[in-house]
Formats: sequence, C-alpha cells, structure tokens
Amino acid sequence: MIDRTAKQTYENEGAGIGSDADYSVLGEGRGGRPFCPVEGKNRKIVEIGFGRGFVLKELSARGHFVAGIDVCPGSTHHYLRELDIWEAREGYAIPLVLDASHERIPFIEDYFDYAFCTETIEHLSNPYHMVSEIKRVLKHGGKLCFSFPHAEETLGYGVGMHAVIYPGFLSEKNFERFMMQMYFAKLAREQNGGTVWYLYENVKELPDGKELVSPFEVGKGNFDSAEIYPPEVRRGVEL
Repeated sequence: MIDRTAKQTYENEGAGIGSDADYSVLGEGRGGRPFCPVEGKNRKIVEIGFGRGFVLKELSARGHFVAGIDVCPGSTHHYLRELDIWEAREGYAIPLVLDASHERIPFIEDYFDYAFCTETIEHLSNPYHMVSEIKRVLKHGGKLCFSFPHAEETLGYGVGMHAVIYPGFLSEKNFERFMMQMYFAKLAREQNGGTVWYLYENVKELPDGKELVSPFEVGKGNFDSAEIYPPEVRRGVEL
C-alpha cells in the first residue's frame, strides 16, 4: 500500500522529478567542463528519471540516440507538447513511461554507452532493482552518472529540505559500498551545493575469468573484499 501510494504520487507529477543537464552535460558551474562528458559520436544513452528532459534534449541535439525513462506520464507529454525533440530528431529519442523500481528496462544487455540518473534514486522504493537493470543494459566500461541530495545537509522537513523515501539510507559511505557490491568503479565524486555527484564505470568482466558475486551471495558467508572485488572497484570505498 505504501509503495503504491508513492508510485501514484510521482505518476501525477506534471513533468517528472529528475534530470539536471546544467552540471552533468553542459558543465555550468564547472567552467564549461561537463561532469559526465559524452565522448565520441552516435552514442547510446539512457536516462532514468528524465523529468523535463533537459539532458536528453541536449544529447539528442548532438546526434546521440537517447532513451528516457520516467514514471510520470507528464514527462513524455511535456516533450511532445513543448520541446518537440522527438519529431526534430526522429529515431534519436524515445520516451518510456515505466516504474524503474520494479519494471525491466526494455533493451537488451550491453546496449548503452552511458546512463544518467540524477535526483531520482532517492525517490525509488527499490533502488537495487534499478541499479541492477542499469548494469544489465550498460556495456562493460560504460559510464553511469548519479546525483542525489547530500543527506547530511538536506534530509529533513521544512523549507529547502528533502523529505523523501530514501535519503535517510543514502549516506555516502553506504552508497559507495553498495555501488562497489554492484561492481561499479568510482571515477569521480563532487559536491555542488546540496547535491552530491558520482561518476562510475561499469565493470562486467573480471580478470582470470572470475565471476561477479551478488550482494546476496556475499551476505551468506565471510568474505574479504579483496577476494571478490577488483582494485578499481574497491578504490576509495570505506569498508
């Protein structure tokens, strides 16, 4: 009942709740240097929680293929009504209305080069499912850009505070440990005002033919992190 109520709340948003192009793609506040630069041409990109779609609008205008996922039908309607990028860049942008907490991303494995998830993960009832799906559709070596409220500064109630489902669990220490368990290697971390930004690289192939171990398997026994996580995945993570 609680999960359904939250989902219905965000479905009724006028034009989504996520997406931030200024810092991640345009580099505003960073001297024009994007936090997550999209390198090369004709890249395949997915954004979870595309909100008003500013990330996808910018990247599709550069000729990349972009898929936007949001639980809010208003996000798609906003594109069709105001931005018109689906018509202007036909074949380069697809808006999808689905719940990333529970539904599969409708693309094959190893399809995307980049994934963006800004100001969204803290709103989900099942972040593990979403990150698992991103990992599945993102190529080995693909880049994942995350942002969420800095819980120590913005969690709570009142003006300027962020009282939503998950920031209470999103301490940076726990988030970084979780991403290590999902075999994402941290490339960068920055704080911009009350928002924390992370850039990760997807690790799907391990040396010596070792297999990736799920967090649930790790929980069944006593493991040293060095046994199952390569150095680039453990780097900078407080254990």
